Amino acid sequence: MKNKRLILFTNSFPFGSAEKSFIIPELPYLQKHFDLTIVSAASKEDVENKKLETKLDKSISLLHYGGDSLSKIEEYKGVLPFFLHKESWKELFCVLNSRKMVLERIKFIINFYTRAVKLRKWMEQNNLLADENSIYYSYWYIHRVLSLVMAKQKYPDLKIITRAHGYDLYKEQQSLLWQPFKQYMDMYINQIVFVCEQGYTYYQKYFSASGNYCISRLGTHNKGICDPRDKELPFLLVSCSYIDENKRVDLIIEALAHIDDCNIHWAHFGTGTHSRMTIEYADRLLAEKNNVTYEFKGYTPNNEIMDYYRAQKPACFILLSKSEGSPVAMQEAISFGVPVIGTKAGGIPEMIHGNGVLLSENPTYGEVANAIRTIYQLSPTEFKKMQVSSLEIWKQSYNRDKNMSEFINILNGLG
Repeated sequence: MKNKRLILFTNSFPFGSAEKSFIIPELPYLQKHFDLTIVSAASKEDVENKKLETKLDKSISLLHYGGDSLSKIEEYKGVLPFFLHKESWKELFCVLNSRKMVLERIKFIINFYTRAVKLRKWMEQNNLLADENSIYYSYWYIHRVLSLVMAKQKYPDLKIITRAHGYDLYKEQQSLLWQPFKQYMDMYINQIVFVCEQGYTYYQKYFSASGNYCISRLGTHNKGICDPRDKELPFLLVSCSYIDENKRVDLIIEALAHIDDCNIHWAHFGTGTHSRMTIEYADRLLAEKNNVTYEFKGYTPNNEIMDYYRAQKPACFILLSKSEGSPVAMQEAISFGVPVIGTKAGGIPEMIHGNGVLLSENPTYGEVANAIRTIYQLSPTEFKKMQVSSLEIWKQSYNRDKNMSEFINILNGLG
């Protein structure tokens, strides 16, 4: 009998598309072991876009918290409470000592703190905090965790767990290179769960205080090895990511522009803030090439991407991020036994051992082009060996059933 309640905090899920590939796979496991409530901070636009809404099982309770953004009045009203909190002064002194982007960072930490206070008050009003039998699970290590830490001062038995991925962990993934209140939150969180070893190591270096940490990777289901590629057909190179400055999709374009001796078709899944300029860049550099064809698939539901992989049998998956957590898109690729090319960022190196090419943190287009050629020129025997290696890495570290069983044990251990 399920007797524990799990309250899961999301950015937008089940509204919008941004978190679907992360959270949908977890739901069956969480539902099986807990009475699940989702608290979604979706924007008005995401809520109104019914086409992107995920229909939840009737056993899952849903609460929509629509106050994640702040009005100007709320920003102004948040200044005084910020300066009345002793932990705010510690954070403020850290910002001042950094001597970099000081005013911008001060505004940032006040906004972070004020959003946390606002959510804590909302949770009080909705009677979400006084239940000693609940576990509070934030999918992202952001201001919602600070809200729970604030609440824990009044409700000391509150059980808090958060995952830590990429933008919510690495300073480098924030425009101001700052992660607010990490050391303060760390002291009160029951468990911080990292999705890769590199994130765990990074956190210990910059923020560690309590030591309540573990690594629990995400994972995917087994897809099996794709058939050996037909060398009579174009070499199918796939990428799947948001399109922005961090993901460096433009670097794939530059690499392909400098390859003249390989017959390649490149398909990119995903959209983002840099979509238009990236597509225009591809048109300028690749449209006239006889040996390279390409297509931008845009936002594509995950099941359709998996169907594409099964039908088209990619020869290589590529991801050139500057900074990463543990990219699910690459986990999905290796679950198909696809060779991979990736940069030395976040958890990517943990997925590349004899099954592809690991590039430096900041490769040149020439290095990327050579990596593509390396996979392209493999003999059938060498290619098959890389396929087997990809699938073996998936079995060892990214098997969703195994990883979620371990994560459920972590959650139960908080009770």
